[in-house]
Amino acid sequence: MRVARKFDLVLFWSLDRLSREGVSATLAHLERLMAAGVNWRSYTEEYLDSTGLFKDAVIAILAVIAKQERVRRSERALAAIARLRRQGRRST
Repeated sequence: MRVARKFDLVLFWSLDRLSREGVSATLAHLERLMAAGVNWRSYTEEYLDSTGLFKDAVIAILAVIAKQERVRRSERALAAIARLRRQGRRST
């Protein structure tokens, strides 16, 4: 028999201690917590708090940052492929 542990808050020291996978992955972790009914809070970053007044603003800001990160990553990949083609090499 498996016993589920239940909790309602994840407290982390700072966002980079929760995840160092980049903005997109970290935002996905926070969204999964919220979907499961688990709040989250940063101990050292008062503005990162899913239970606070600015919860929606924080999520919106993180989502915009994540979108920009994806765009920049795509631009860098396309630039690298173009550079390889100019050099006569193929990308793998």
